[in-house]
Amino acid sequence: MSVGTGSEKSAIDYFVDEAGDPTLFNTKGQLIVGNEGCSRYFILGKLEIDDPKGLSAQLVTLRQDLLADPYFRAVPSMQPEHPLCQCR
Repeated sequence: MSVGTGSEKSAIDYFVDEAGDPTLFNTKGQLIVGNEGCSRYFILGKLEIDDPKGLSAQLVTLRQDLLADPYFRAVPSMQPEHPLCQCR
């Protein structure tokens, strides 16, 4: 995203993350909010930073460190094929 006034432009990098399950409907299209098994909360966060490349490198290192731990290596969301994995 670029913002600025007149001829000046600057880039803004956003890192967005979520917590909880954003699923609102089951496979039959029925609303499941408030039912057993549906997350009660959904949180969306945004971070504006000055050094996105540096943060990205640190996140890659963190992910590698977590995958080196046998406990986290088996976590489904850490796997590249998982739809929520941002490591592709």
